Amino acid sequence: NQQVVRVDREQRAPVGEEMVRRLLAEAGHALGDCDLLLLSDYDKGVLTPAVTAGLTSLARAAARPVFVDPKGPDYAKYRGARALTPNLAEVAQASGLPVDTEENIERAAQRLLGETQAELILVTRGAGGMTLFGPKGRIAHEPARAIEVYDVTGAGDTAAALFALALFGG
Repeated sequence: NQQVVRVDREQRAPVGEEMVRRLLAEAGHALGDCDLLLLSDYDKGVLTPAVTAGLTSLARAAARPVFVDPKGPDYAKYRGARALTPNLAEVAQASGLPVDTEENIERAAQRLLGETQAELILVTRGAGGMTLFGPKGRIAHEPARAIEVYDVTGAGDTAAALFALALFGG
């Protein structure tokens, strides 16, 4: 009852200009039937700065909040999102700061909030739970409850989706 190996074959090249136009056109049509936009970035070449900025602009024009499960070192492309849900390693990479103490985690989260101008950042911390930060500092911390799991693939996506749903639902 455990995953032993995972093999992915992929290309990481950024999508071309024609694909950017098609993605944005389709998203523009779909946003009319959506209440929010959740971007789950795998850093595989689809959510380029141009695509991310375009999607965020479309969502804002449609009065739809944007939530992002980010990847990579450059969070500037997420500017305009309402909330981000990086894990602890991603916070360290993107902020360039250590995340070895509660104070350092908060400092790193504040740097990313400033860079993106997001309202909230939910730092997922694996066995350490989740910590929510806003512009004025730490808002809440939820400890993890240990359970046996078969496969943690998609845990970040799940956390981002549930967080977006909870915020949107009040």
